Amino acid sequence: MSRTTGSTENVHAGATVEARFFALRQELDIRIFLQNLFLLVLVVTWAVLASLSVAMPVRTFEMSLVFDALAFSLAIMWSHSGVRHAQMRGYLLEVLEPEMSSAGMGWERYLRDRRPASRLGSRWWISTHGLFAGLPIAFSLLVWRLTGDGAAILVALPWAVLILWIIAKPAIGGGPIGGARNS
Repeated sequence: MSRTTGSTENVHAGATVEARFFALRQELDIRIFLQNLFLLVLVVTWAVLASLSVAMPVRTFEMSLVFDALAFSLAIMWSHSGVRHAQMRGYLLEVLEPEMSSAGMGWERYLRDRRPASRLGSRWWISTHGLFAGLPIAFSLLVWRLTGDGAAILVALPWAVLILWIIAKPAIGGGPIGGARNS
């Protein structure tokens, strides 16, 4: 809504198609960076907490719980960013790129048209699912190995299933591109 007129209008109405395209490309770059940062934080935290667990096996179960909660939180943020990424990429491909005078083979179209055909899908799917669900299970196995307490596995398995459900089903919102309705 405009503050002066009270009417609803496109906030980018004065911007050129190219300016809107490059602004969204910058936002995509930030979201890709954040998603990679979430994965990096997850792996580094796992390494630190696993090392602490080996050095001080007294608090391994508690560290496992902290890691499970962290993995869950990062999975939610990763998924949210991924949904927005898919929506923006769709908008770039379907709306802005066809309007551009220099419309051609942008990165999104290039990647979509050249995605490797395999039964495993793209490698990012395997790596992210493996990290988000596998590291909590690996941590609980470490706790079990260090303490003989299998309770950590019973705690980690539901977390891992929930994490897989969250990152595998980001389109639950039922919205347009990518599935979510609002940010």
